[in-house]
Amino acid sequence: MRRFAITALIAAVSLSEPAAVASNVFVGSTPCDENIRGLLDIPLDANAELIEWELSLSEAGQRSASGTYELRFRFGKTRPNQPGLDDDAPTRERRGAWRIETETLQQQAAAIVKLDGGVSLRKVGDTILHLVEADGRLMAGNGGWSYTLSRRDAVEKNVPATLAAADPGDPPRTTSRATGPSVFGIFDGRTPCQGIARELGVAPRPGCWKAKWRLTLFHDPKTHQPTTYRLEGTLYRSQPREGSWRITRGIPGLPAAEVYELGPVKGESPAWLLKGDERVLFFLGRDRRPLTGNAANAYTLDRFSSR
Repeated sequence: MRRFAITALIAAVSLSEPAAVASNVFVGSTPCDENIRGLLDIPLDANAELIEWELSLSEAGQRSASGTYELRFRFGKTRPNQPGLDDDAPTRERRGAWRIETETLQQQAAAIVKLDGGVSLRKVGDTILHLVEADGRLMAGNGGWSYTLSRRDAVEKNVPATLAAADPGDPPRTTSRATGPSVFGIFDGRTPCQGIARELGVAPRPGCWKAKWRLTLFHDPKTHQPTTYRLEGTLYRSQPREGSWRITRGIPGLPAAEVYELGPVKGESPAWLLKGDERVLFFLGRDRRPLTGNAANAYTLDRFSSR
């Protein structure tokens, strides 16, 4: 499979003020929906569902917060039961200037990397970037892919191809989505498998390279206080993980960040998810830093919407 890296020069940028960007490489695959097609000049009638990116940002000088970029991306149809695009997927390139700006989002300062041409990315921790809408909201993906890009030198290693090829995959999902006033939110996504299994204390299949998720959060419809959660997917095929959840604050560098803590179950660790905004959550590790995905999938969940 041919994968594309996203080279972005993002340093340990303080989110309270603009800062320099240092040389790093990011990788990622995103949906190819209408919003991103407009930004990348992809025809609306193109037969495409996925984009693989390569973005290189060069600094104008030491500790600079601006410079030039080169963007390379492919888009097209995916290959059945395999990550990545068909070999005949077209490739596009563009070049221009970039800069870092600080914006206040949800009463918090956020470092935004802005590229000439309208593409912007928000820094989330030190190892991931996430594409943003024109109004500053995080782009919301779908059950297959998010809009998160992961730093290549920190990505989760791929499962050996022989093991991945022999993996049976997940059975069809049979549960229905919860409804009613007690539902706080439903979030779906696909992440790498082995890393999150280690964080949760779950033994995955040796060839498991992708984990499917559905997280349902419940609250008291009168007080709006968190009550219980249900976590379903690849690592919980026979029975969902269920327990209580609460809202906490703080990750390294962002003491006011809102974090959803999923209470532990017997033999497993708690799970933490950073609230990016109302539509996007990021899995955190035990060190409460955002987990870094790989070229195929990120550790991001997107709120389900029937619209």
